[in-house]
Amino acid sequence: MKHSYLAVLLLWLSFAAVAAAQTTTPAPDSPEALKQRLDQMQRRLQDWPQLARYREDNAKLAPLAAGEERVVFMGDSITDFWKLAESFPGKPYVNRGISGQTTPQMLVRFRPDVIALKPRVVVILAGTNDLAGNTGPMTLEMIENNYAAMAELARANGIKVVFASVLPVNDYNRKVTDRRPPAQILQLNEWLRNYAAAQGHVYLDYHSRMVDGKGLLRAELANDGLHPNAEGYKVMAPLVEAAIDQAKQRGRLPVYVLRTWKLKPGAWREFQELSQREIWPAYEAAGAKIIGLWNTIIGEGNEVTLLTRYADLAMWERTRTWEINPPQGVEAEMWRRASEAVRKRQALTEATHSRVLSPSEYRIP
Repeated sequence: MKHSYLAVLLLWLSFAAVAAAQTTTPAPDSPEALKQRLDQMQRRLQDWPQLARYREDNAKLAPLAAGEERVVFMGDSITDFWKLAESFPGKPYVNRGISGQTTPQMLVRFRPDVIALKPRVVVILAGTNDLAGNTGPMTLEMIENNYAAMAELARANGIKVVFASVLPVNDYNRKVTDRRPPAQILQLNEWLRNYAAAQGHVYLDYHSRMVDGKGLLRAELANDGLHPNAEGYKVMAPLVEAAIDQAKQRGRLPVYVLRTWKLKPGAWREFQELSQREIWPAYEAAGAKIIGLWNTIIGEGNEVTLLTRYADLAMWERTRTWEINPPQGVEAEMWRRASEAVRKRQALTEATHSRVLSPSEYRIP
């Protein structure tokens, strides 16, 4: 009798499990499944580039610290799935990848998800979903135009660009190459390499380090033939680090700044001593070069001009703010004394003016 009760109970539980499964996963042709697909399509139509994905994260992102050089990773699922904090602990790297995205979607969200975050460098890894037609058929030229548009936006906003190659794929566990033909991946990567060289961007070659002898993604670097696994990201991490460092150094031009002060009567000697004893050593420890300080001898002699060379414009912006924390290479006590001297010097000044010299004026001793 007990066995019959047990059998009935198991039969009832199996029916309940089937019923529950049917309620959570409707049949593909059922009205419930159709409604789910329509809701998904409606959401996609309302926010095709998925601007809402990072809206709150962007608003919460902390302001850049003094001397901080943020890097934004823009891309699709390969970027989205990358745990940057684990691969690059302590680095100001921001992930703005979205699974399934194509270059036209990334182009639409480039301003809020990249430019507005004020990075020093953007790493763009895209293209594989374009080849797969995730948002409709795309020619190589269409993909290339979107790459170029993102690069032009970055350059116009002073952001260095790293173009990552499209990763290889394989069919070792499932069919992938039918939607992402290896020959097209090679064509797109060749265009990226040439475009980056012509435009002064950095080309990051993941492909050659992750491909096997058959021209496919090495089996041990991905479980599904498309997305890198932990071993795959281990290969990628040092490559992108080197590319970021290269991008940061590329295109740095020295900046010469002329600063003019109108001093209060009789303040010249104290102004000069504060500058030479406390402020200039901190400037030069931070990498600036003091060219000279001149006192106007016409009239009352209360106008002085200083010429300083900085490694680049960003360095000039950092030193002029005199943040609490000293920049790299400057001792904390030296920076504290210099900051105090700046405040004392300001009290001796009636007015000041700064001018960053134009590129045609860079050839100054």
